[in-house]
Amino acid sequence: MQTKKFVPCIYLYNNHAVKSLSDYSVVETDPFRLMDSLIMSSADEIIIFDMAETDETQDESIVMIRELISIANDNKLDVIVGSSKPSLPVIHRYIEANASKVFIDLEKDETIAVLENTADVYGKEYVIAAYNEANMIDSELESISNSCSALLLLNPHQIRETIAVTNLPIYVQINQIALNKLLEIFAYPSICGVTGNTINDNLEQIDTLKNFCVENDIPIVTVGAAYKWEDFKLNNDGMVPVIVQDYKNGEVLMLAYMNKEAYDTTIKTGKMTYYSRSRNELWIKGLTSGHFQYVKSLAADCDMDTILAKVEQVGAACHTGSRSCFFNEITRKA
Repeated sequence: MQTKKFVPCIYLYNNHAVKSLSDYSVVETDPFRLMDSLIMSSADEIIIFDMAETDETQDESIVMIRELISIANDNKLDVIVGSSKPSLPVIHRYIEANASKVFIDLEKDETIAVLENTADVYGKEYVIAAYNEANMIDSELESISNSCSALLLLNPHQIRETIAVTNLPIYVQINQIALNKLLEIFAYPSICGVTGNTINDNLEQIDTLKNFCVENDIPIVTVGAAYKWEDFKLNNDGMVPVIVQDYKNGEVLMLAYMNKEAYDTTIKTGKMTYYSRSRNELWIKGLTSGHFQYVKSLAADCDMDTILAKVEQVGAACHTGSRSCFFNEITRKA
């Protein structure tokens, strides 16, 4: 069974993020704000639908896409990109912008030739075929199988029909579905990811949905850890202190403590989780305030008795409202 990915997306039209491929209503005038939201979720990848209609708007889109990809890559997220006007020069510019893969719409003219040429130049591992009806796959199955590493199904009602034709991994775009139905979609062995507004509109639920997948033996992308809790040297309370830094500028934000449950939860969810010694309970940073800390990296010191966490900090780290807890200056050398 394919490992399942939660893949939010940006429908990019005239430098704005719009509702969908068929609904040009603006949902975010600044796509960079939307990208920030996607990054701070537990997304596994991101898809950008480039909906430019003219050469001029295509140029503008690619400039923006390059910047969006750079931001995502800095946060260890791959980005898949495709155009409403697929051509080898446009695809070349996507790959130059560090797109992890490109998708090519089978409904466009001369698509199969573009598909084959892209695979010849860059390798099939970079190529995804996008389509609405399974018969588009069936009619060109040999070329698609030789030129693509995956499929992007834009019509979720064609899942069974696609599986009957090919065993290629399938991303499926779903814009409206009950969240519990996602598990039924993921249960299909060939489905490797779900994108669309069902994911975009439920970014805060991705962790919960991933937990449901785990409970139902559906494989998901997980963050591994090089060290087990047993590898650490614990203090007298059975904990390890954690120094927390802003991953962008190195500012020290706070000091907290982890027990085994907090460590395991942090690794599993990607959100910094501690043990509150004053309340004697597990503490997910930001759960009540909204000031979450998203893990960028964790490192142990030479003695394995302290953890350094570099995080994406939302809002303030300190309960006083200060960005950092370390604001009481004791002395400073001139």
